[in-house]
Amino acid sequence: MRNVSDACSIEVRCCRGEDAAATLTVFLEAITETEAADYSLGQIAAWARPEQRTVSEWDRAMQARDSYVALLDKQIVGFSDVDPEGHIDMMFVSPRHSRRGVSSALLTHLHGHARAHGIRNLSADVSITARPFFEKHGFTVVTTQHPMTAGVPMTNFRMTEMLASARWGLPPTHMVTASTFAACSSGRKSDVGHADARETAVERASGDPQQCRSTGPLTADGALPCGNAPSPKLLQERLGNSNYYLWIAVASAWESSTAANSGLSS
Repeated sequence: MRNVSDACSIEVRCCRGEDAAATLTVFLEAITETEAADYSLGQIAAWARPEQRTVSEWDRAMQARDSYVALLDKQIVGFSDVDPEGHIDMMFVSPRHSRRGVSSALLTHLHGHARAHGIRNLSADVSITARPFFEKHGFTVVTTQHPMTAGVPMTNFRMTEMLASARWGLPPTHMVTASTFAACSSGRKSDVGHADARETAVERASGDPQQCRSTGPLTADGALPCGNAPSPKLLQERLGNSNYYLWIAVASAWESSTAANSGLSS
């Protein structure tokens, strides 16, 4: 069972150059330990290829994408990315921090990034291990794939998700978190975390994003505690009918961020 306090403590921010060694370690550990449950030793060796990877080359690849890292107690425990077309190339979590909400926090952040950039669909080539996690978060299998990796046949799944704004015909520019992702796009460092959509909603409603860390149900003062679902009626009253699109985005982000973490992307 996931620890709610861990989920509230996960920070997601833009990937930096100094994160390269830590994210490469997470990648290798996730493949050789977590993914080993569903792939053969030969497939794992072809996928990981630690002898062919260098920190500098890894860093260049990470910086070429919109990459984010997840931190728990100031330690990098996972990472992910999304390209301008909405494709998630990688999502990996340290095996020692699985089922603690890390993947869910990363995916919530990618949802916000996608909405802020007008992306209406997400896609990923998902491993056997990761498929249940992505299905739980609304992705569906388009096709089963058998790519060759270092000459070894693999199995993964092309999966896609239509974001709520596209399903309901809402303009993505009305969604929350656009300002929080501008820092990455402009090259500025950003320390965005603690479920951005929820913090942004609380800040607009009450002027205090720190109230996400309070306890108890949503109250008239705008408190929106981690781990407790907000009352739609009270949240809509707090945000106002003119911000209905914002309310829809918060509800969608909350549902995604509170779902259980159960897998890794290929």
